Amino acid sequence: KLLGDGIGSQIATVRYNYELNQDMHFDAKLATIKNENLGDEGNYDESIYQRSYELSIGISEINPQSVWRYELYLGNDNFGEDFTRFAVRYSWQ
Repeated sequence: KLLGDGIGSQIATVRYNYELNQDMHFDAKLATIKNENLGDEGNYDESIYQRSYELSIGISEINPQSVWRYELYLGNDNFGEDFTRFAVRYSWQ
C-alpha cells in the first residue's frame, strides 16, 4: 500500500502440502489481496489498487546430507504488474 493510506484490505491464502514419498515433498500456496482505496473526496475509489494474486509451487528433494528445492513463484501485484521467479536452492550439512 502507499504510505499514509491506512485503509483496510481483504486477504485470503490457501496452502497445500503433500509428501510424495520419503524423499520428495510438494507444496503449493495461492494468495490474493484486495486493498480498499480511499479517493480524494473520502469515497472509495477502485482505480488505484487492483486485486493481486500470487502462486507458489515447490518441490523439495531430501537426501541424508542435502536438500534440493525447486520453486516457481508468479502472480501480479496491486498495480497490475506481472512477476515470475524460478529458484533452485541447495542446502547441505
